Amino acid sequence: MCVRVFLCLSFWNKSIGQAYVALSRATSLEGLQVTHFDVRKVLVHQKVIDFYEQIGGVPGP
Repeated sequence: MCVRVFLCLSFWNKSIGQAYVALSRATSLEGLQVTHFDVRKVLVHQKVIDFYEQIGGVPGP
């Protein structure tokens, strides 16, 4: 089963964690399409920021 997700962030509601929830619905990269991405519209809970700062950041590719 393939779940297709179309996510347009131009009218995002700016709720903490909702971008992750929406993106997690895609079951493959082929089924994911993100348009109008604006990092300012993605909110992260302070506990998540604190956690990644504590472990030394997010590992890169």
